[in-house]
Formats: sequence, C-alpha cells, structure tokens
Amino acid sequence: MFWIQRRVALGASLALGAALLLVPAAGTHDAARAADPGESTLGAPPSDSATPVTQRATWTGTIAGTGAVDPSVCVDGVTCDSETLHLTIPADFWKTHSGSLAAKIAWTDATADLDLYVYDAGGALVAQSATSGSTSEEVTLGQLAPGDYTVTALSFTAPPATSYDGSVSLTSQQLVKAMTLPEDRDTLMDELTVRYPLRIVFVGRRPSAEQVAELKKWVPTQYQPTVANVAGAPSPDGVLGTTSGLLNWNRGAFAPGQDPAFLGTRFRYDVHVYSATKAYSQALFAVAKSHTAQDQTFHDPTMTTQLVKYDQSFGKYRLVGKQGTDYQVSDPSKVDMVDAYAVEDWMWRSRTQKQWRCAFVDLETKKCASARILQDTPGYHDPFYDRKGLDLDRMPEGVNKGTTYLFLDTFTPAWTAQDFRPNAYHTWTTDKVVKGQIIAKPVADGGSWRVTDPDTGDWAGVDFARTWGGRYRWHFFDLGAAPNNYESAAWLGKGVDAMSSDFPMGDPPVWQYDNDPQWQQDPCPASVNSYVGDPTPCTMMPRLARDVSYGLFFRSTAGYLYRPIPQGDVYWLATTNFTDFYSRPQWVNGVPVSGPYGSWWTDPSKLYKIDSVKARTHDDTLRWLSSAMPYVRWVGRKGEVIPLYDPRTGKKTGTLDTSPKYADLPAPEYHVHQGAAGVDLVPEPLYGGQHVIKHNADGSTIDLTEFQNQIEKAKASGLTGATYDDSVNTDIVRDYIDAHRRGMADVVPGLGTVPSLNMTFEKAYTWALPAIVGGIALAGADGNAWGVFNNVNDRFKACSANYPVYDPTRNKDGDKVSLLPCTPTQESGTGFSYTIEHEAAHNLGLSHPHDGSYGVERCPDGDPNAGRWACYWAGLGWVMDISAAPTTYAMDYRPYEVEDQDQLQRGHVAEYLLAGQEALSRLLASESAAGRTTPDQRFVRRYAAFKAAKAVAVRLFRRGDYLHAEYAARNAALAARGVPQTAATTISPRLVQAGQVFYWRIDPQSTAGLTYGRRDG
Repeated sequence: MFWIQRRVALGASLALGAALLLVPAAGTHDAARAADPGESTLGAPPSDSATPVTQRATWTGTIAGTGAVDPSVCVDGVTCDSETLHLTIPADFWKTHSGSLAAKIAWTDATADLDLYVYDAGGALVAQSATSGSTSEEVTLGQLAPGDYTVTALSFTAPPATSYDGSVSLTSQQLVKAMTLPEDRDTLMDELTVRYPLRIVFVGRRPSAEQVAELKKWVPTQYQPTVANVAGAPSPDGVLGTTSGLLNWNRGAFAPGQDPAFLGTRFRYDVHVYSATKAYSQALFAVAKSHTAQDQTFHDPTMTTQLVKYDQSFGKYRLVGKQGTDYQVSDPSKVDMVDAYAVEDWMWRSRTQKQWRCAFVDLETKKCASARILQDTPGYHDPFYDRKGLDLDRMPEGVNKGTTYLFLDTFTPAWTAQDFRPNAYHTWTTDKVVKGQIIAKPVADGGSWRVTDPDTGDWAGVDFARTWGGRYRWHFFDLGAAPNNYESAAWLGKGVDAMSSDFPMGDPPVWQYDNDPQWQQDPCPASVNSYVGDPTPCTMMPRLARDVSYGLFFRSTAGYLYRPIPQGDVYWLATTNFTDFYSRPQWVNGVPVSGPYGSWWTDPSKLYKIDSVKARTHDDTLRWLSSAMPYVRWVGRKGEVIPLYDPRTGKKTGTLDTSPKYADLPAPEYHVHQGAAGVDLVPEPLYGGQHVIKHNADGSTIDLTEFQNQIEKAKASGLTGATYDDSVNTDIVRDYIDAHRRGMADVVPGLGTVPSLNMTFEKAYTWALPAIVGGIALAGADGNAWGVFNNVNDRFKACSANYPVYDPTRNKDGDKVSLLPCTPTQESGTGFSYTIEHEAAHNLGLSHPHDGSYGVERCPDGDPNAGRWACYWAGLGWVMDISAAPTTYAMDYRPYEVEDQDQLQRGHVAEYLLAGQEALSRLLASESAAGRTTPDQRFVRRYAAFKAAKAVAVRLFRRGDYLHAEYAARNAALAARGVPQTAATTISPRLVQAGQVFYWRIDPQSTAGLTYGRRDG
C-alpha cells in the first residue's frame, strides 16, 4: 500500500501514569484559549524588496492538561492549544516572490512531549512534526496560498500547565522581471512532448472499419503524466479511499478548472490498428499450445469456486453459433494454463524472421507491417544491463519506438480449437510449462515456479491471468481466456460472487461480448448505480479501448506516485530491523511469559534477504533494486562500508557503515492498550528506569528505549479499532527518525538515503491501515518521497522466522524463545524482502499498475475543454496488475523490466531539467539580493551550458533514447549548479562512489530498425 498520509483517531482516551485523564469530545469543553494572542496575521511585506525579508508572528501558550493522542480528540486550552494564522498575501504573491513559510513551537521542560500540527481552513493537514526526545518541533510550510490556518500544539505527555513559545515566519523576496528565468515547467513540457507510436493488434480477429473507428474514439490522443503526491496539489472527488473496497474501474474526477500536478512531459499518441494474418495468428497460438499444461488447479481455491459459478451462469454463451465441436466446458474446476513467458519470448525472437515480413495489416491503410513493429530495435532481454558485462551506455532492448497492445481471440475462429481445447477454460501463468506439466517447485530446483517469495521460497506467481506483458514493450489481452476474481469489481470482496467479467463494470470474455445482450448496450443502462464514474459503453470496442488506456496510464507511459527526483549516483537502503518489545515473550523471574507480551520471538534476519558484501554474486533486495536504475550503485549489504567523497573537492572524506541494523527493542516507559472504549497509556512494569542505547560500529548510537516509546506513541495515534487489531501512525515514527538520523539513516552529501524500517509488531498491528498493510512508501514533510516502512505481526509472518518453542530442560533465562508453535495464519506469511522492493519502487516515484497514476478522458459537453482529452481523474483498474512489475499486488515479481526503466529515465530527464531551472533561479535571486538588476556573466555562462546540454536531452528524449537523454539532462543540472566540466571530470557512464561528481560522455544509441534474419534475444 502507499499513499495514506494521515489517519484520525476516533473516540480515544489516554491514561498516563497512575491517573486517567478522560478527554471530552471536541466542542464540549468551554475552556478559553491559552494562546496569547489567539490570532496572528502575516501579509505581504510593507514594502517590496529585492533582498529577502522575514516577518514573524509569535505567541505564547499554556496547555493545562495532557494526554491527547491526536488533534481531532484534543480539547483546545486543555490538552492542546491553537493559534489562528491569517495569511493575507495577494493570490498571485508567489508568482512575483520567492520564499516560504515555517512554523515552530519550543518549550523548556525536557520531560514534556509536545507535537506540532498545521491545518488549513478546511481542516486538511498541511504539515506536522510529532517526534520525541527534544524541546522543540518545527515544520516547513512552503509557499502557502492565502487563507486561514490553524497551528496546534498538542500535549502528548507533559506536566500540567506546560508553557511554550510559538511562531510562524514568512520569508519572501520580490522577483525582478529581468532577474527571472525565462522558462519553467510549462515551457519544459512543450519541449518534452513526444509523438508516441501506439499500435493495437488483433490476433485471430479482424474488426470492421466501424469497429476500428469505435475503438479509436475511446483511445486517448494525448496524455500528460501526473504526480499523485505533491504538496498543495488538488485532490480528485469521488469514492477513492479505503471505504470504496478498492472498486475496480472507479473514477473520481477533478473539480472543474482543476488539474492534477503534472511532471513536465507529454505524449501525443499516433494510433494505428492492425490485424494479424491468419498465418501469424496460427503460429502464435501453436506456440501457446506447445507451452500449455492441461487440467490444472488454481493455487487460490476461491478462484476455482468462482469460475465454476461463472460457468453455471454464463458458460451457455460459449455454445452460441458453434457447430460440430463441443464448446461446453466439461470440468470448470480445472483449467489449461499457458506459459506467458514462453509465448512472449517467441514473439521477441520471431519478429525478425523473413516469413513475418507481412505479419500484420493496417486496417485503415491496408498496408502490410512486419512483426518487427512489436519492437523494431536490435537488442536482447537484460534488465540488469550486465548480461554481456555491465554496460551503462546501452539500453539492452534498444530505444523506445512506442508500445504495442495485442488482443488475442483464442475462441472465435473455428481453427483455434486445435490449440485451445474448446471444452476447457484456459488462463495464462508465470510458471514454466515443462513437457506439458507444471512442476511444483522453483525453477532453480528443476521445477516450474519462476516467481517465488524470496524469503520463504514458496510459490508467489500468477496462474489466473487473461493478460500479460511488460518484459518487452508490449502487452497482450486474451479475449478467450477465463475470467478471474482478482479483477473483481470489489477487490476486497474476492471470492464472494465477483469476477473480472461482472456487469456493468467488468471486461468479459469474447463469447459474452458477442452473444450476451447485456454486453451490447451503448450507453450502459442508466439504472445501473454501481458504475462509479466510468463513461465507457457496455460494448466490446470501447471496453478494449479502456484496456489500452489503462495500459498507457498505469504502465507504458504512466504517471508517478511521487516526483521521480534523482537522489544521486549512489543510493543507500538504510535498513533497520526491530522487534516490538510487546511482540516477544518476556522473562520474568526466570520464566518466559506472554499475557501482556507476545508469544513468538522473531529473528528478523530471516525475514530480509540481503547478502554479505563479500559474496561474489548477489540475488537479494539490492540486486533487484539495481535493475530499476542500473547506472545507480545501491549499498546496504551486510558488512558494507563505503567510501565518502566531498562533492565540491572530489577528495575522500571518510567512510560510512551501511550494513543493516538489528535490535530487539527494550521495555518502554509506557505501553498502549486499545479497546472499544478507546486508548490507554499505562506504565510498563518491566521498564528499568534507564534507556538502552545501541552503539554502532561507527560510533553513532540509537536510543532503543526512546524508539519503543515512539512506537507506543504511534500506536496511540493510529486508526482506532474495536480490539487490538489496529494501525500504527507512520508520520510520528517518520518524524522521530528525521530528528535522529545519525546512526539510522544518515544524511550524507552525494548519497541518496532511503530509510527502510522493518518492524515485527505485536498482535495484529500494522503500519497505516488495520489488517492489510505490509508496507508503505512515505512522503516527507515536503510531500516528496521519503522512505519505506514494512511490517509483519503475530497474524502474518513467515513461520521460519520464529525462534523454537521454549523447552524448560534446555533453555535458560534470557534465551530467545517462543511460547507457542506457528499458527495457521503465519504459515502463509512472508518476510520483508519483496515488500521492500515493492515499496522502494514507490519511493523512486513508480506507481502501482492499478493506481497511483491518474488517467484522462475526453471532456464532456459543457466543459471548457469539451471534446479534448484534458479531463483527468484518479481511479483504480486491476487489469494491468498482471504484468511484469515489482509494484503489482498480484505476485512477488522481480526484477524491474524495460517499462519501469523507461518510466524512471523519462522522469529523471524532467526532474534533472527542473532541478537545473531551480538552481538557475536561485542564482538569479541571490544576484538580485546583492543589488543586481541584470544577470552577471556567471549566470550567463551557466545558463548557456545548461541550454546546450538540455537541447541534447530534448532531442534524445523525443527519439526514444531515454537513457542518454537522462545522462544529458544530468549534465544540464550540473552545469546549472556551476560544476566545472573538464576532460578529467567527463567520463563514460559507470558506477561511482558517494559524493563523486562527473559529467557523462554522451554516446547516443542508434534508432536504426532491425534487419531480417537477425537473431536478437
């Protein structure tokens, strides 16, 4: 899961020490405000200045009580104190000024723990700081819009009548027109606009001219990739939260006149529709037949149950118009499974064979097209860039020449019966079919399982697919495959009479499109009220166009979850593995006990697959992450100490131990108890009065007791449930780590630090959301990607990580033991390794294949953009989740493939160029502050170098050479910062060390097409 940024605790009460302070519901207490004054105003400076001007609003406050876990349940003047800020700057202030706002609270009593929250007039959280162990909290507010804001100081734990000082500062500087950069994100988008080839190919089916026109009517002609999580960006309307049950195909539109945040790139699709020749169709289907395992059973029994029910209701439509062959499925509890990898590999290898010079026919121009159009570039499949030795100067699969979506009709033509049994359903699988069989063990052990859980070795693939793609730059949809309940309308309701074919939101097999009257309605019936926001008619061609559109929005040219900001040439996965004190049995008087403590002691080293740095080859989390950006060095293996260099001088400054850290957290000062009535904090009797400090090899320390205190605080501020099955507030723990980076996730110049906290929680606690979250990618205070949190708990974790059950004849006081054997729910549990890879992908900016990116539709009549593809929406569509992506929910896929690599390279091009613009703007602002009214020669030189490198990046971007476009954009960003370029600092791309700064030599990749007879792949 990813983008839950804030939760609200409802009906909470808090007990602290021996006294219980019950907090009345908000609005029932008449206590006066303690803030003095209770309101402040900040506006534009009295007189504009080309030099920075800082204005401050200050106040003092006293909080009478204590024990508030969240501002939503605090009582102003009792357990929290609020200041109203009137920000009266003009609406266009930030167009004519640079600068930002910040808020701070500070107090003197070191035993107090106050937290800071800032809300806008609508009650939405703007920023927060809720750490512990300090006497101040501070947040950066950025460039706030004018309006009223509430600054709240909350007393989590503090003596009665604790006083504090509060302030909000507004720093601004007038922009002089002559000292303003003559380009911005909008001009960059114009430059990074691509004419993108989009090919739609029908195999085994030839649509009519009318059907082609109907299909193209619903395929977008343009798309601007979006960024979902940007501070201050508009949010879409509609049912998009967790209460929707994760509704498939739902859409929530943006308010009229509002747009999402755009990255700064644009695609204009050049759409061509083809039909494969009968010879090519028969050859492809014959390959599928030769890689089919018959009479298989799904791993998920609910899938079998649902398919049987589907057959009872809709199997009759398979028989319409069929003569001479029995199309009645004889046993719907069994399916034939087709090896998806084998078929797409054949498509790759065969695309240059001479017999396929005319594999496809353009249905509008009637011209032949070679199978090469699937991907008309020389190359081979190599997501790590190292199959022929690490080569960071070549994309193994070649430059991007567009995307192909294929629709396979494996049912309608009579001749398909020779390849796909007409009396059996079939699906596609990630498993390797070996001589017509699926062997139930990993491929490495001579079996069929290509996709396994990296921590347990269990099967973790897909066997129910009707779609596949992503290892190359294409996807296929099988119109004759069985439906599945993974793509059901309400995803959380899987197994309860729900299928991908459900009317009216679904996407049924071809026999329903052709023969079922309910799937021949345009528009869908107005009486259908469960169809949330999707205008697509209930007919085949518009629904296939919807499949293509979601493929574009979520995979091939997708938007981003977070801004894909490059963090340098070296990334550190700063992994900390902690067990919650209450997740383990505790030794009391020489005996291990559970009760208020846990029943299982967990070994986190068995939940995280990471190699020793000394290993000659690697198959671990960092290896998989390296495939996302092969030109980036990932560090953080066991025993890995890296050199550090000064980015300014290039000299070595020291080393950093990046090894994963492990600890069993000690007893905290207090413990959270939750129940239907609320939340209590009570003293922990096993707390010994002294904090336990972990001393790292590099001399840094971690206060383990304070960290467990913070975990308890975060439990108290999660989503309150009726029992212990509850969530843990991620923002509170993030704030603590930010305030105590040293020793856990150090911030070092030239090193992209990605904090990764792996927690073993008590009972069924989870990060962010009750029950379902195994990991979450977090935003920082600035709204950009920050790091990842992952968890297992008593209900869900790999049994292999539990220590053996206590044996009084063998174990002694203090031994790591469990008190119970593994439970059934734990038996299906997993570890952290795949979750980290998945969540780290979000940290890089990648969205899910099912959501996190926004889509676009043609604006309706009456809209200012009526008829144009300019109305954006947020929503969910599971169809693309069954693709080769580590961010899918469908399986534990690894590594990253060419689509994600393209996506990150495109994003990095835009972000590097935006960073260059920002650096140049800062330079102009500093010159303006120094009294200049025209740019000096330093700016002129930097801007000229920036534009020269940018021109190269733009040219390569437009031709699909995203790798070298990124390298050129990186050079542009360095030039904008004033980094000198010399022969010694210009090298061919290679892996470098943290802090080393080089310009890359640009050697563009050829865009020449393939020749017949070439054997690539």
